[in-house]
Amino acid sequence: MSRRAFYPTAEQRGKVEEMIGYGLSEAEICPLFKNPGTGKTIDLRTFRKCFKTEIATGAAKLKAQVGQQIVATILGELGGIPDPRTRATLTVLFAKNRMGWKETVAGKQANRRMAARLYSRSMEPTPNCRPCRQSRPVE
Repeated sequence: MSRRAFYPTAEQRGKVEEMIGYGLSEAEICPLFKNPGTGKTIDLRTFRKCFKTEIATGAAKLKAQVGQQIVATILGELGGIPDPRTRATLTVLFAKNRMGWKETVAGKQANRRMAARLYSRSMEPTPNCRPCRQSRPVE
């Protein structure tokens, strides 16, 4: 019995690209497609061979679409979400994740030991500090 080659349709290519973009694994997607010549599902090797381009570009294309939607919402362009609260939330999210901005909370110190050193009442060296112990004469 001879093998019959599997030739994917444009519709199948689109579905694979979508599912890869959503984060489904190749092993999960593969059993969803049947070879019309044999009536059996295609194996993983055939799937990777026939859908190489879609596997490589599916996630990037979806990320680009989502990114366009986010930017359109932030800038108030056509195709974005018109809700002002959503715009503000996405702007903050974008600034934190893509621009490296951080929120600062007034009144909280990131490092309490450093704050204690900076704002100590006495600037005199304490007898237990390392430089004082080293410079002290040995008795």
